[in-house]
Amino acid sequence: MRSGRVYVIDTQKNPKAPSLHKVVQPEDIVKNTGLAYPHTSHCLASGDIMISCLGDKDGNAKGNGFLLLDSEFNVKGRWEKPGHSPMFGYDFWYQPRHKTMISSSWGAPVTFTKGFDLQHVADGLYGRHLHVYSWPDGELKQTLDLGDTGLLPLEIRFLHDPSKDTGYVGCSLTSNMVRFFKTEDGSWSHEVAISVKPLKVQNWILPEMPGLITDFLISLDDRFLYFANWLHGDVRQYNIEDPKNPVLVGQVWVGGLIQKGSPVVAMTEDGKTWQSDVPEIQGHRLRGGPQMIQLSLDGKRLYVTNSLFSTWDRQFYPELVEKGSHMLQIDVNTEKGGLKTNPNFFVDFGAEPDGPSLAHEMRYPAYPTLPRAPALVPTYTFEHDSFGQTQMSPVLKLLNLIGTGRKKPDFLATVDVDSNSPTYSKVIHRLSMPYIGDELHHSGWNACSSCHGDPSTTRRFLILPSVVSGRVYVIDTQKNPKAPSLHKVVQSEDIVEKTGLAYPHTSHCLASGDIMISCLGDKDGNAKGNGFLLLDSEFNVKGRWEKPGHSPLFSYDFWYQPRHKTMIGSSLGAPATFTRGFNIQHVKDGLYARHLHVYSWPDGELKQTLDLGETGLTPLEMRFLHDPCKDTGYVGCAYTSNIVRFFKTEDGSWSHEVAISVKPLKVQNWILPELPGFITDILISLDDRFLYFINWLQGDIRQYNIEDPKNPVLVGQVYVGGLVRKGSPVVAVTEDGKTWQSDVPEIQGHRLRGGPNMIQLSLDGKRLYATNSLFSTWDRQFYPELVEKGSHMLQIDVDTMKGGLKINPNFFIDFGAEPDGPCIAHEMRYPGGDCTSDIWV
Repeated sequence: MRSGRVYVIDTQKNPKAPSLHKVVQPEDIVKNTGLAYPHTSHCLASGDIMISCLGDKDGNAKGNGFLLLDSEFNVKGRWEKPGHSPMFGYDFWYQPRHKTMISSSWGAPVTFTKGFDLQHVADGLYGRHLHVYSWPDGELKQTLDLGDTGLLPLEIRFLHDPSKDTGYVGCSLTSNMVRFFKTEDGSWSHEVAISVKPLKVQNWILPEMPGLITDFLISLDDRFLYFANWLHGDVRQYNIEDPKNPVLVGQVWVGGLIQKGSPVVAMTEDGKTWQSDVPEIQGHRLRGGPQMIQLSLDGKRLYVTNSLFSTWDRQFYPELVEKGSHMLQIDVNTEKGGLKTNPNFFVDFGAEPDGPSLAHEMRYPAYPTLPRAPALVPTYTFEHDSFGQTQMSPVLKLLNLIGTGRKKPDFLATVDVDSNSPTYSKVIHRLSMPYIGDELHHSGWNACSSCHGDPSTTRRFLILPSVVSGRVYVIDTQKNPKAPSLHKVVQSEDIVEKTGLAYPHTSHCLASGDIMISCLGDKDGNAKGNGFLLLDSEFNVKGRWEKPGHSPLFSYDFWYQPRHKTMIGSSLGAPATFTRGFNIQHVKDGLYARHLHVYSWPDGELKQTLDLGETGLTPLEMRFLHDPCKDTGYVGCAYTSNIVRFFKTEDGSWSHEVAISVKPLKVQNWILPELPGFITDILISLDDRFLYFINWLQGDIRQYNIEDPKNPVLVGQVYVGGLVRKGSPVVAVTEDGKTWQSDVPEIQGHRLRGGPNMIQLSLDGKRLYATNSLFSTWDRQFYPELVEKGSHMLQIDVDTMKGGLKINPNFFIDFGAEPDGPCIAHEMRYPGGDCTSDIWV
């Protein structure tokens, strides 16, 4: 910073012995940009490097701005537009999805390089502003004056989730953590989120000592915020799952001016004096105060150094300059919070060959590479060694012959989706079940991301509940991934005998190793017998999950969100009703559901029942956001064709609102005057940016941007079937009486049959697969051609940047051409995990 040089270090040739690659000389920087005192460096998506510079070569703040180096580390120029430099410079962070960069401000280099003088603060020579820029344009749009509560705003961080519009800045002198956030009108505002009270002290230069927050960071999962009080000497950990209300969950003293043995003592309100207990590590007394911190990607190791800036070190901690810095490790409790100094790690920079040295920032050579889930973080992303999905893993597909008139068993098909493979877009294996009449419907895994960190667990077994027969099949996908084999059959009689449950539907793995399956009724098809089946890790019937007397009114799908200690289940109706086909009178008679059931997790106590009313009839597939910190999700209400958002309220209860409505179409030549969309499946991309759903009767697949969960925006739509397609006798009628039908393309010469029913998204979010069977009796009722000629499977290509859906003409699997005759295809699973089976804890 002081010399103005920028060094480029090669860490790849020898990771344990980095080497100098290039030096960007200050004369070159000054000549081309006028900038000096380089500070914070960030890489850009373009390959350029952007560096905040705190002043001109003479140390004047008015010369500050942002330096750009190209990918070869040549000086490219300034980033900000002419005349749009900040008042003071220091740190910065950009959040591209909000088209915003925000920078903080320290002061003029000519001031701070000489040491700290309180008069300089009074004279306005230090900053108290945040500068809001348009990204990537470099136009200064807004300056936030943090006032007297925000003096010396230094390190600044947005939340890592790129959809979020909030972050924090550590204001050093006033020792406040200030939260900044976007308001409803698109401008930015701020508020104090955490205040570190100054300590009343004796034997110091002032009667009160500020904490002096000099560094902070946010864990990659956005759960915890950590900061260091350089003068007080403590490192703190706050839970920020509610960003507005941080909660202190960890604190450890590792130095500071008031540690025992120091002449400076703190005073309580009643006049008693005290000093902090700072442990020795490996016989070393800790010098100085904690200044810089860095967190490991798993969030479990926090490293600390203690030099701020050489002149400030000499002023406040002269012993540090004389005897050198050190580096510590603090062990972190990532579950409940908590910090503890690790006695086995201590690096003493006072023992360097060339004499005592001052240690500042730390970096890890590795970084979180998340090509499959760009907005998710390692503490709740896939552990690729054990749960990884290759880019073109085969897809496992459930096929039914039940209801087709052929006395053949249902089977699991393995589909090749590798576009470079000679068997691309073909069924490469079929595993028939040993019984007839199952109706394979939904499926799940024996292990998913809820088992993250358990080395004994692998995603090996696919769980196949049979919704009609009541059996549960366990499929081994590991022995031969391209030819799965039957591992075990859990017989329906065993389930009924031990639990009374039947009609198994949704399966989820639990962190304990158990399998939990929603069951829709008893063996006679009565809804009152429904509940949740537990299988142990060996797939033996263990019992029911919910407490006695806490079964839901009706059952269907479910999702649990452990950090909110909540499971929510949706509801269809009684099996005795829906297995016979759809009758609108049954809706009027209350034989179909309209409720969500909120349970305590993992206790199984029914805490709340949400009546979705007439706008929420037949709530089927439901999803929380994947981010385990989030307390919101969506459920697709089939009959009323609404996407309902559910969310936690301030008092801890749960509520709901309609987020998306699909208008019914006025039609001719159908059984009713209006045709609902009939939403039968939904999913959310792993980065929580997009929600996808299908309208089984109207025939379209939709993509909504849900970065603002309350206000989804339609960004993609494609028709792949439906009752109002061209060539169908059913026609839609506009408000002015004109008729129309949707354009549905042929694929490889095949006319698309039925309507889209099930969807599954690849982990990278770029490939959306669709099938078209809902349930055999319903297929025969609404799309008889589907039962006679069979289902198909399509690929929809997804624009993951701006949104957009397009049918891929190179992929088509015709299940009407199966060896045992036409089959109807339902759910799909990736062997390596997908967007509807993984839950993070």
